[in-house]
Amino acid sequence: MEQKNTEKDNIFMRECEESVYLKIRLGEPSDTPRPALLIFPGGGYEFCCNREGDPVADAFIERGYHCFVLYYSIKENAKYPRPLIDAAKAMKHIRDHAKEYNVDPEHVYACGFSAGGHLCGMLGTMWHRDEIQKEIPDMPYGYCKPTAVLLCYPVVSGFEFGHQGTIQNITGGDVSDEKRAFVSIDRQIDERSSPAFIVHTASDGLVPIENAFLAMNAYRKAAVPFEAHIFPFGSHGMSLGNELTSDGNPSFIDASFAKWVMLADEFMRRF
Repeated sequence: MEQKNTEKDNIFMRECEESVYLKIRLGEPSDTPRPALLIFPGGGYEFCCNREGDPVADAFIERGYHCFVLYYSIKENAKYPRPLIDAAKAMKHIRDHAKEYNVDPEHVYACGFSAGGHLCGMLGTMWHRDEIQKEIPDMPYGYCKPTAVLLCYPVVSGFEFGHQGTIQNITGGDVSDEKRAFVSIDRQIDERSSPAFIVHTASDGLVPIENAFLAMNAYRKAAVPFEAHIFPFGSHGMSLGNELTSDGNPSFIDASFAKWVMLADEFMRRF
């Protein structure tokens, strides 16, 4: 049975920039507020992958979430902190309009894939940065912190194991050790970070599994709750891991990997 949902007008995150916007995908009306999921598609900060946007929203709408897909700053506009500011503004918009969207403001999660996973990781660990407060001075402390984050084959490291195109774009080409460390998620995780759900494949040839290991170890050291699932098979960019998001590529289909949506739902409902 096809899931009914409501798609409202896009919300633009930056004046005069139609490419940076929040797509609103609401589930069926309900008597009680629903949890919300803010989704960041991947694409190396070069583009936002459609396979990791609306189809992911549909999957979580079916599980009772209202969903929001952010098309954030990319290419020459991807230099830190612009994408993080976009993400913080999107989170603020969702909570500001929680009553209108019938969202539970205490349960607003974030999910990101690859470079979108990097952005999601930044939001979950760097939500308190001065750059955000300077850009959004009226936002209360902690208002843009996700209740928990879902990191799907994320770019975590700015060094050896990181995806170098992603790191080039988020640093604006300044790949000094200082800048690489600053955008390495594992080096920013501390006790203030959001709980994290991590999913990766052992056979990922573009963003190596070591990125997941680095994140797991950092969350462990910070005593922040996390859950991780490493699947043996699957290419980078699996999305939902089913035929719907395969784009005709059989390497994007794996029944075991496809269970991550169910597992992530169970994880989020613990927080």
